[in-house]
Amino acid sequence: MALTITGSEVCAWTAVAQNAVTDSGVIDLSGSYASHLTIDLGTTEDGVVHNGTRVVVEVCLHASGTEFWSPLLDYVALYGTANGEAVTDDPSIAAGQVEVAVASTTGYTPALADGGSQLVFLKDATLGNSELCRVVKVASDSKIEVDQLLARTHVKTTSIFYSVADSKTIAIPFGILRAKVLIDNAYDINGATIAARVHKTITTALT
Repeated sequence: MALTITGSEVCAWTAVAQNAVTDSGVIDLSGSYASHLTIDLGTTEDGVVHNGTRVVVEVCLHASGTEFWSPLLDYVALYGTANGEAVTDDPSIAAGQVEVAVASTTGYTPALADGGSQLVFLKDATLGNSELCRVVKVASDSKIEVDQLLARTHVKTTSIFYSVADSKTIAIPFGILRAKVLIDNAYDINGATIAARVHKTITTALT
């Protein structure tokens, strides 16, 4: 059996102001046998206590119309106070590298207290070029090593690591025709600005 599986970006990295709410727009899944959504989040403000951003994934069994939406998943992510550290590699850190120089590694660790590893947000001056990275090593000479090759070049000073980020992938049940993702950054009325991105995979053929 062969599958035709396609991955694509639903919405690129989008800035979400503190106390703002945005959504992905309607995602058409009517031609998909199996669908998954990934929601990526990153804080974009240094030193601000952030007590969470609410994410609601809504689904619809109807091909059109503005009613009949129902929540599939409702969760809160992004807890903590991000340490923003600008890239200090001069003039930039090139795509394909895994080790990035910063002024301080405070707040960055390869091993969290719960036993997991730390996901961080590398915000580029061009927001759409930003990346999520997982920390695998913190060096004594103020360098952060990440788990995969950087996809893009990031310029000194204007490219900034933020130490609070999140990513979640969810399966959409069979028979769902449409979906959308709501990003509610008013959950914490005194929280931080964030960036959000949504992408999907769909299976459109079984042969």
